[in-house]
Amino acid sequence: MGTSDAIVLDGFMEEETVTSDLHGSTARFRLTVFPTDERTAEMVLPCGVTDPGLALAVIHDLVPGDKPRVTGHLRPPAYRTSLCGWPSPPSPAQTALLHIPAV
Repeated sequence: MGTSDAIVLDGFMEEETVTSDLHGSTARFRLTVFPTDERTAEMVLPCGVTDPGLALAVIHDLVPGDKPRVTGHLRPPAYRTSLCGWPSPPSPAQTALLHIPAV
């Protein structure tokens, strides 16, 4: 998957980001997206970051209230099982780039 087939979404961070492992080399966050001007069209998109450098930036730099521009790829959610046997939350959007516009 190259950047030519990536999607770009502008969104809003309502919650803290979380690390997906003990080393902070992966991260997860939820992006609230408004595809139209209507509030009823709002969606919350779970996002995952697997690049270790970007994951550290996401974990330490993104805070609730930020309005990041996320570039990445959508993938269908798969049923995954965690180490404890519980289903892992899906991350349908794999984040490749992240930009937080200056206010």
